[in-house]
Amino acid sequence: MKKHLAILCGIFYPNPSATGQCTKRFAELLSDAYEIDIICMSDDETTAEVDTGQGIRIHKIAGRRMGMEARSRGGCKKLLHLLGGVQIKTQLLGNLKWYRDAARRKLEEICAAHKLDVVFSVCSPFAAHCAAMDFKRTHPAVHWCGYTVDPYAAKNRIRPFWCGFERLIAEERAVLQRMDTVLLSEEVYKNRPELFRGCSNCRELPYMLPAVTAKRTERTFFDAQNINCVYAGSFYRDVRNPECMLRTFSRIKDPGIKLHLFSSGCDDLVRTYTEQSPGIVLHPRVSVSEIAQVYQETDVLVNIENSTEEFMPSKTFEYIATGKPIVNFYCGECGGREALELYPLCFQVRNAPGCEDATGLEKFLSANRGKSVSAGELEKIYSKYSRERISEILHDAMLTLEGISQNGD
Repeated sequence: MKKHLAILCGIFYPNPSATGQCTKRFAELLSDAYEIDIICMSDDETTAEVDTGQGIRIHKIAGRRMGMEARSRGGCKKLLHLLGGVQIKTQLLGNLKWYRDAARRKLEEICAAHKLDVVFSVCSPFAAHCAAMDFKRTHPAVHWCGYTVDPYAAKNRIRPFWCGFERLIAEERAVLQRMDTVLLSEEVYKNRPELFRGCSNCRELPYMLPAVTAKRTERTFFDAQNINCVYAGSFYRDVRNPECMLRTFSRIKDPGIKLHLFSSGCDDLVRTYTEQSPGIVLHPRVSVSEIAQVYQETDVLVNIENSTEEFMPSKTFEYIATGKPIVNFYCGECGGREALELYPLCFQVRNAPGCEDATGLEKFLSANRGKSVSAGELEKIYSKYSRERISEILHDAMLTLEGISQNGD
């Protein structure tokens, strides 16, 4: 008989965020051993419950103030937006405290109907960990496992006026120390030991190399005669700045090389380059399934590393899984992240002023168009990121003390 697992996460349904996409893969791996209820934040201010028919039920919840703000107009909307700003500067969880309270209530409701064995919280948002902690206080027998891929204690985070960075670290560490099992992304485990100091059961959980599920279809996004390069994701001026990438592509002389942006953020900067450079094209927002098709249609994928070492875009592994050539703009002085250093078809450019290498990039694109890394080669290079390895780590982390003693481990 399957045990009962509840997962708390951020934006998950119907269009998951980056951490939501990771959560989806985790749920699929765990569904063989658990009946799963997923509690997630609404992306459109509506509540809904969805039964997938695969032993996974989704509970999408929304905050009342956020819903009111979405529906309001004029002065009322400005007032509610101001209230959200005040919450960010006065409360630890800012304007997401509602999710902590609502997710805990939903956990109580689910557990009352069908006893829970395990709760698995995924940060970001940090409010998911806090909701699980509140539930654990009144249900100590329920095993609590938490996974942190985006630490809440980040230097660039807007935080309450009363809370300095060291206080923020202490607050996050105190939550992690209450978990039965702590899972951390590779980058957090290697670069942020102060967050999990004192945690008795802590291990790293690498990103999983996803399966490429999109089928090749007739080209619908690009002109097949061009060498089409794609960047998909968000830009942040301090964390993932696109200017070096945009400047490099704008200096390429071959008119048949195109950079296609499926992006958001840094709008003024992006607009400046798209208006001046016909080889840089900004596309409207597309769905997750359409992005998978974009990956299949494109010739080359373009990545920008985060400037902070503990954050690594999960889409890096989505890029790797395609086997296509990758152009990586890295932030360190000596090269990119290990995952892309291992990749056989990768051109590295330092993401810094004066490091633009349009000539080298143009040669790489022309020489590697149509080339790919085979699935067999990817399996050998990235065995630690395999579905089987990640499944093993997850199943071990979900074991309750009762389950461990029964298995003799």
